Amino acid sequence: MDNRKYSAGIYARLSVDSHNRKNDSIESQIAIAKAWIAKQEDVELEACYTDLGKTGTHFQRKGWERMWEDLQSRKINCVVVKDFSRFGRDYLETGMYMEKIFPAMEVRFVAVTDHFDSRYNGSGGLEVKLKNLVNEMYAKDISVKVKTSRGQARKKGDFSGGCAPYGYRIAREGKRRRLAVEEEGAKVVRQIFEGYGDGKSMRQIAEELYRGQIHRPADCRRYGHVRRQPGEELRGWTLCSVRYLLANPVYAGGMPREDDKGRAGEPQAQPRIVSRRQFDRAAYRLGQNGPHCARDLGSGKKEADLFAGFLYCGECMHKMQRYSAAGKTKSGETCVRYGYCCPNSRLVDERKCGRKAVSARILRKLAETALRQGCLLCGTDQEAGSAEAKREAQRRIRQLREKSRSRQNRLETVKSEGGYIYARYREGAYGLQDFENRKKKNALRVRQLTDELEGLQRESKQWEGWLAEKEKEWDALLGRGEDGWLNRGILEALVDKILVYPDRRVEVVLRFCPTGRGKGKADPQAGQTGQSRYAGTGEERT
Repeated sequence: MDNRKYSAGIYARLSVDSHNRKNDSIESQIAIAKAWIAKQEDVELEACYTDLGKTGTHFQRKGWERMWEDLQSRKINCVVVKDFSRFGRDYLETGMYMEKIFPAMEVRFVAVTDHFDSRYNGSGGLEVKLKNLVNEMYAKDISVKVKTSRGQARKKGDFSGGCAPYGYRIAREGKRRRLAVEEEGAKVVRQIFEGYGDGKSMRQIAEELYRGQIHRPADCRRYGHVRRQPGEELRGWTLCSVRYLLANPVYAGGMPREDDKGRAGEPQAQPRIVSRRQFDRAAYRLGQNGPHCARDLGSGKKEADLFAGFLYCGECMHKMQRYSAAGKTKSGETCVRYGYCCPNSRLVDERKCGRKAVSARILRKLAETALRQGCLLCGTDQEAGSAEAKREAQRRIRQLREKSRSRQNRLETVKSEGGYIYARYREGAYGLQDFENRKKKNALRVRQLTDELEGLQRESKQWEGWLAEKEKEWDALLGRGEDGWLNRGILEALVDKILVYPDRRVEVVLRFCPTGRGKGKADPQAGQTGQSRYAGTGEERT
């Protein structure tokens, strides 16, 4: 039995975050674990980790992740929980930690009320596996019962969401929470459905609501009334807010949108604000006017966004939003075209930004042109910097290859020594115990050399890949590459941001100064400093 000291971390978890009773339960778990630690002479408490309101069916929990980081850094080497279910209810993952990961990391695991201590019980055997399996089955059973119970309650008209939909308020009838019509908001809902049914666009409806001094849903909950009062800030309705309201079946008496399936065809469960005919009419028009994107073409896949995180509106500095539209080529084939626009251009209040949009095709050409201009202004400095970085990378690759050859030769020698050891044992030169010791040392050395060789080969391949990619980038930036050379790696290395202005004017802000680019060391992780700006314009041709 080892006599080492253990630094313990107490882990406590509770599935529901509600009122003081739940917090007391977390505290009681910690108290039970502390009482156990107090009785141990070789265990000292290092830290406590808690997850309140987190399910045990997975391990994506903040408290658990903090404890895992401390386990990896060896800050703690003992985990103490009240029982197995507090650790987790996933049978497979819980078993993997207890049987594989913790023993490999030499971490002691203790479940106090289950009378389990890995120092004495190992991985626990069949009894522990059965308890973990029962914990998982219990979690699944409770989940099904809760979903069924809430579904039945919604069908009876009970509301289990957080905030009432716009136009409703929450009325309490004993322990039941039900939706009741809030007349002031209901008039706005009817106005929206009637306007959309009469052919108005969502933008026209949003503008009417703004002119009528009507708060958007978030501000209505904030101020407690529908119309703006003196001293209150008025924000315009977004088109998404109008669309969400028009698509919510609760206004026709169906299930609220907090029902994740959104089944508008369920029997009436809530008081209606609009008729079923009005709702169906709006739903039909929404379907007819819905956006056509890559999903509508049957492929189910969307093209990766090359400029994600780089594109901003030049006026309001808001991130540009990508949109997609189905179109046809000259040959009549269906295709998808992508473009970018400023989302603030669709607002109706004082935050509204001027309309600006640019297609992905034009944007790519302008960005490539601006990058070439910036790098060509570096002149011979760019060529010299590229050549020096290339030479340094090639030198590093040669060094790694030489080390790999040396390790390979040494590995073959050590392997042959293993055969020599066995031959000497057969000749009687070594006793059994001596032979076993020499064999273990030889096997250990083989593993060490093999790991070193694989590491050198991996690093060599990384440098070779980096060099090949950089050669393409250098050729492209210096004007020797083909069209369409721009990729995500080049953007991340060279571009700080791209600004879009009206009339399809684009400004590319580079991460380096042409006059200061100069020479630098080759490094796959290296970045650039400084900034330079290059602008260009493009005409949209379809």
